[in-house]
Amino acid sequence: MVRVFVSSTSTDTLGERDSLIENIFPKLKDYCRQQYGLEFQYADMRWGIQTESTNNHGEAATCLKEIELCKKYSVATNFVVLLSHRYGSRPIPAQIRASLFELLKDTVLNELNELKDGDLLTQWYKLDTNCIPPAYILQNISSILPNFLSENTDKIKQADKEWKKISNRLRISLRQAVELCLQREQITESDYDEFFISITEKEIINGILSAKDANERTLCFLREIVDIRDH
Repeated sequence: MVRVFVSSTSTDTLGERDSLIENIFPKLKDYCRQQYGLEFQYADMRWGIQTESTNNHGEAATCLKEIELCKKYSVATNFVVLLSHRYGSRPIPAQIRASLFELLKDTVLNELNELKDGDLLTQWYKLDTNCIPPAYILQNISSILPNFLSENTDKIKQADKEWKKISNRLRISLRQAVELCLQREQITESDYDEFFISITEKEIINGILSAKDANERTLCFLREIVDIRDH
C-alpha cells in the first residue's frame, strides 16, 4: 500500500489540493496498481474533518493519528506538505495536564486579574483523573452550546459565532498566562509551544522532522507569491 498524508493550511493551497485530488491522485492510483500491484490512498484531512471532530476538538489528534498510520503502512512516500503564506490554525489545546492548567488558571485570576476569563476556564475545562497524568479536558462545544449540532442552519451559525468568540477569549487569556509563566521559568518551552504552534507545524514535526526516513518518504512543496501584499 502507498498511503500519503497531505498537509496544508485550510485555505492557502486550496487550488493545489483540488488539482491533486482531481487530476494527480487518480493517475497515481492507476500507476501504483498497474506497475506494482499496490493500492494508492491519500488522506487530506482538511476535507475529511467532520463536524463531530470539530465539536470534540479532535482535529489535531485525528490528523496526527492519520500521519502515524501513513508512516506505518505506506511502503513509499507517506507525507506531502504544501506550504505558502499562511501559518495555519492554532486552536486552544483540547487537553492540558492538571498541574499546568491549575498554574495557568491561577495566573489568569491572581496575576492578570481576569475573573471572567477564569470563569470561562472553569466552565470549559473539566478535570479528568482517569488521564495519566490527570488532565483538564476541553468540553464538547455542543455540551454548552447545544445548537452547534442543531439541524437548523441559522442556529448552527449563531452557535459557531458564539464559540469563536469564547475560544478567542480563552486563547488570549491562556497565552498571556503562558507567556508570563515562561518568563518566570515556571514552565518549559515545550509547554509554551502547545499554546502557540499551528496544527500544520505539528503535522510537519511528526511527518518530517521526527521521521528517520524523511529524505526517502516525504515531499515538501513551497509556493511563494512575491508581490502578494500588493493585491
